[in-house]
Amino acid sequence: MKIATIRNNTEGETYAVLSYEGNKLITRSEIQEQTGIPLPPAIKDFMFNGWMEEVMAYRRELDYNINIERVELLAPLPNPPTIICLAFNYYDHAKDAGLMPSDEPVIFIKPRTALNAPYSDIICPSFVKRLDYEAEIAVIIGKRTKEVSEEEALDSVFGYMIMHDVSARDIQFKDKQFTRGKGIDTFAPCGPWITTKDEVNDP
Repeated sequence: MKIATIRNNTEGETYAVLSYEGNKLITRSEIQEQTGIPLPPAIKDFMFNGWMEEVMAYRRELDYNINIERVELLAPLPNPPTIICLAFNYYDHAKDAGLMPSDEPVIFIKPRTALNAPYSDIICPSFVKRLDYEAEIAVIIGKRTKEVSEEEALDSVFGYMIMHDVSARDIQFKDKQFTRGKGIDTFAPCGPWITTKDEVNDP
């Protein structure tokens, strides 16, 4: 299933499910009207509290009646508790930047204020002189998880989306750490939707 957060003229901001082809969608209120399922207003509750499974049973019967071009696509998950990023995913890229990966994972946090819609502008502050971007795959964790084995880790994954890791390289290299240079407002465009893991054979 593909799930998006959208804004349209009739409902304002809401969430929607995309058709199998990905060119049409149906909003929360329309799903309720067609199925009678009393869906929660928050997309996180829909995805993580069992409501999505109820809708899945009706998925092929739903009338996807809105063309995707008629809505504004927003950041799919507007208020995640944490955005954890892993540095040095790509060895060649790190080497080109003059950085050497360590033996231990190097992580940094992006604040929620960095989230940005998939087609919105990135706002580059006047003091940033070297702006850069990296296309990443974002893994959406769907349940409380701690100290799981590598073999069990994928059991905690809900789905995936695309996210750009935008960086102010001049600040990042000056600070010797990543938070300030990568955490500026709008520096995490993401989406255009979340795809559940059952539709992604090999992320």
